[in-house]
Amino acid sequence: MSTLSRAIALIVLVLIFLLSVGFSFFNTQQVPLSFGFFVLSAQPLALWVLGAFATGGVLGLLLGSGLFRRWRQAREITQLRAHITRLEKTVAMSDSANHQQGR
Repeated sequence: MSTLSRAIALIVLVLIFLLSVGFSFFNTQQVPLSFGFFVLSAQPLALWVLGAFATGGVLGLLLGSGLFRRWRQAREITQLRAHITRLEKTVAMSDSANHQQGR
């Protein structure tokens, strides 16, 4: 990564931090968060919004890194190996039956 790209990334991160601090400073009203039957205690509005932003960022990174795709592929590989094992047993039994009939 070039020096210019790093500098731009640092400036963007500092701006996001400063905007977050300003947002937190002006949004201190206590708000409870409700998920139907489940209610979380009242916290500052900024905490809920920034928490949702951070959670979305982490989930985006996980999805972008292919973590979930790798889990799905690992499960599929396991299923395919089990299927190969079953097919090999079927072929072995078929070969054994054909060999015995040929005698």
